[in-house]
Amino acid sequence: MRLVAAELLKMRRRAMTYVLLITLVAVMAFVFLIVGTLVAATFSDVGDGFGERLPAVPFNAVYALAGDFVFGLGSLFVIIYTGGIVGGDYSWGVLRNAFSRGESRIKYALAKAAALAVVVTLGAVVAFVLGELMILLVAATAHFDLGSPFSGPALTDGLKAVGLGLLVLFERGAIGFAVTVLMRSQVAGIVVGVVLYIAEPFISGLATVLSAFGRLTGAEAPSVHWSQFLPFSIGGSVLAEGHASLQSLTAGTGFAPVVPLSQALPVLLFYGALALVLGCLVMRRQEIVG
Repeated sequence: MRLVAAELLKMRRRAMTYVLLITLVAVMAFVFLIVGTLVAATFSDVGDGFGERLPAVPFNAVYALAGDFVFGLGSLFVIIYTGGIVGGDYSWGVLRNAFSRGESRIKYALAKAAALAVVVTLGAVVAFVLGELMILLVAATAHFDLGSPFSGPALTDGLKAVGLGLLVLFERGAIGFAVTVLMRSQVAGIVVGVVLYIAEPFISGLATVLSAFGRLTGAEAPSVHWSQFLPFSIGGSVLAEGHASLQSLTAGTGFAPVVPLSQALPVLLFYGALALVLGCLVMRRQEIVG
C-alpha cells in the first residue's frame, strides 16, 4: 500500500492526468452538446411536423452513447497515459533511484499497475457521468423522453456496461504497460502503443470483411473470424456485447457477428494478465541504466 500511495501521489501531480481527462470530456462536449443539439432539434422538428411527439427513447441508449466514448476513445487515452507514466520513470531515472534503495522490482511494477488502475477507474467514472449529463441536457432541450435512469433494466445494463468497459480499459492499459517496459522509453512506448491500437483493429476488420465475402458468393465462411480474437479486437467484442444489452443501434452490426461474451471475456482477461506478467518479468530482468 505504501508504494501504491506513493504512485498515486506522483500521478496526482502530473499534468497529463488532468489534460487527457479534460480532452476526453471536451470531445464529448463537442459531440453531445453541439452536434447532438443540432441533430436533436432536427428530429424534434420532424416529430412536430407530424403533429405528435417522437417515441420515447429508452434511457439505456444514454449509457450506450456515453460508453462508446469513455471506453472506446478512452482506450486510446489510457494507452497514452500508461506510456507517459511508465515511460517517464525510464526517461527521468526514477527506476534507478528506486531500485538502488533496494525496492523490489516486481512490487514496484505491481504498485505502478495498481495505481494506474485506480486513476483510470476514477477518470472513466467521472467522464461517464459527465457524458450522461450532457446527453440529458440535450434531451431536455429537445424535449425527448428518455425515461428513468434508475429503472431496473436501465440501471442493470448501465452497471454491466461500466464493468465490462473498465475491464477493456484495464486490458488495453496492461498492453500499453508491457509495450512501454519493453521499449524503455516514454515516447516510444506511446507511439508503439498507439500504432498497435490503430493498426490491429484495422487489420482484424479487413480480415473479417474479406472472410465474410464468402457468404455473398455462396461459399462457407466462419461466423467468427480468428482475427477477432486478437488483443485489441477482442476488447471491441466485449464492448459490443455490453452495448447490445443497452439496446445500442450500432453494436454487433457488420459483416460478421462479435465474439460471444462467454468466449470474449476469458480471452480479454487472459491478454490483460499476460501483458501484466510480461511487463513485470521484463522489468525484473532489465538493466536499468537511466
